Amino acid sequence: MLEQLRADGRDYRLDGVAVFEAHDKFLPGKIAIAMAHVLSQTPRTDPNFPEYLSSFRRLADLTVDDPNDSWGIYYYVSALHELQVAGLLDQAVSPETLAKLRVQLDWRRFVRTSDLTLIDLPNNYFGVAFSIARLRYLLGWEDASASEALLAKTLDHFREYSGQYGFADETNGDGRFDRYSVLLIGEIAQRFIETGVAPPPEVKTWLRASVDLM
Repeated sequence: MLEQLRADGRDYRLDGVAVFEAHDKFLPGKIAIAMAHVLSQTPRTDPNFPEYLSSFRRLADLTVDDPNDSWGIYYYVSALHELQVAGLLDQAVSPETLAKLRVQLDWRRFVRTSDLTLIDLPNNYFGVAFSIARLRYLLGWEDASASEALLAKTLDHFREYSGQYGFADETNGDGRFDRYSVLLIGEIAQRFIETGVAPPPEVKTWLRASVDLM
């Protein structure tokens, strides 16, 4: 799929669907994280590696001005962090595109900075915002204060509205639960691990409750 995307660019079609016309608001992030996985997992000695590297650069330039919201922002900044850890970021993204991404890939696009409330989104997006802020900190784009504040918001919500088992209420106490409410704490725990932070004991307790139920 990635080789075809690399070859076709905006003309790429998947099962007959024009991918870039499907109005997927997370698409640039999905492309970036998929390509980052390929780059980080391909041995440097692989004859395809130079082409994969140039392909990431080309696709980043191609999609940098496309809509990319919330989850897409997380996917993309996670991809950049993966490339940074692999020592490939400067080769995989042009300085001009990286400067644009530094502005665009920001948790502030869906969180009010005045009081750290979400802009028309359910409360599970606090975890997304925390992850973006933490990854931006690891990329050297901001200090740790925002990620720490957003983490506190996330955990406070669990404590206040999620009961003894830690199953996430998507609202502020109105009781909107579904299967994702049970799974969300696994996602939160993974965010800690991805960004080099040990999950707090509280999170592990909630995670155990989720696993036991599943």
